[in-house]
Amino acid sequence: MREMKDSGIEWIAEIPKSWDIKFAKHIIDNLINGYSFASEELKGEYKYPVVRIGDIQKETIDLNSALRTNVDEHDLKNYGIKENDILIALSGATVGKLAYINQLLEHAYINQRVGIIRSKYSKLLYYLLTTEQFLNYIILESSGTAQPNISNKMIKNFVIPMSKKENEILKITNYLDDKCEKIDRMIAKEKEEIEKLNEYKDSLIEITITKGLNKKVNMVKSELKWIDEIPKDWKKYKLSQLCSSKKYSMVDGPFGSDMKNEEYVDEGVPIVQLTNIKKYNHYTEKLKFITRDKHLQLKRHTALKGDIAIAKMMPAGRACILDDLYNEYVVAADAIRFSPNEIKVDKRFVLYCLNTYGMVECELESKGTTRIRISLDIARNIKLYLPKLEEQTSIADFLDKKCNEIEKTIKLKEVKIEKVEAYKKSLIYECVTGKREVE
Repeated sequence: MREMKDSGIEWIAEIPKSWDIKFAKHIIDNLINGYSFASEELKGEYKYPVVRIGDIQKETIDLNSALRTNVDEHDLKNYGIKENDILIALSGATVGKLAYINQLLEHAYINQRVGIIRSKYSKLLYYLLTTEQFLNYIILESSGTAQPNISNKMIKNFVIPMSKKENEILKITNYLDDKCEKIDRMIAKEKEEIEKLNEYKDSLIEITITKGLNKKVNMVKSELKWIDEIPKDWKKYKLSQLCSSKKYSMVDGPFGSDMKNEEYVDEGVPIVQLTNIKKYNHYTEKLKFITRDKHLQLKRHTALKGDIAIAKMMPAGRACILDDLYNEYVVAADAIRFSPNEIKVDKRFVLYCLNTYGMVECELESKGTTRIRISLDIARNIKLYLPKLEEQTSIADFLDKKCNEIEKTIKLKEVKIEKVEAYKKSLIYECVTGKREVE
């Protein structure tokens, strides 16, 4: 085991005795900020791709989504992307996001707030910049500003450990390239399997809620163009026909002016907002509240635990059953409360319908261009095919069981991915700080 010494830097801790501590500027050859394009100079149909922060994806760049420019190449010659460049997001919510360019790109350029770092040791520097310690350094240095920003000075003054031996630097980068490639392939395979499981789950739900469990039943042509055939004895209903007979069993939220942000409090009656409505899942991690007195003014917009909440937009029609964490909720302007008539319907079956072909109808009937949404009237007229209650319950029980099994498998794969990603981060940190000796 080689001899170590204290680096004097908290995040680095010990390094090999033969290594040095340097500022990143000592190995950076060039640091370039992006070109400030005018909005009219960027169009999808123009010639040369321009990389913006949003085009930096999964440690590489996605030129398929990039806008393009016709600005003269001579004016852009200092902003072109080259092989072995490191691209870095210099501001915003994803500040510090990185991409390594491992192939030759012709005529691709960087937009303002994207930076290029060039170095003889670009791959080693890239691995150093992917550490959590670099991101923590950015956040610390940016504290007190409206949004995180990285300056050239901050990048240059990042303290890094480094071997004095060229062959050792090469060994470390080659070792990490090999190990990270294998890890990334493993993660990609797990993600692909998760995607297939989700596709299978969606397909299973859609087939089961439109065809039932009895494969021998007589089928007839559906009156809805987004469903081909349905069992002969199933009946079509509008969603409004499936409501509870109680008053306000299907209502949307109040106008925004009737429930303002400044009226939110830390506890009281929770609000059901768009962000709380996931497909099949009531997200209760970041609830907002209004006072009991304010709730009395908005009593018409009350929803109860076990009711179904439907989103009016982003995307329209997705739905969840409200959690029993609270007895009462109030729906926000872009949410709808649907209280089912449980003598007539199993709400789980209705939920499966809404989150599949119900969403298709919402998309077709929705209004707007940039922010597509549905009205309460459109939601009332969503059409569902339902069997008798007993069969609804059998189908819902079957789907609950199957979906839970699939989701457990997905969760195991997600946990595996988290562990592998944590191992990758640890491996990079140990190698670039010399704690793991690479042969």
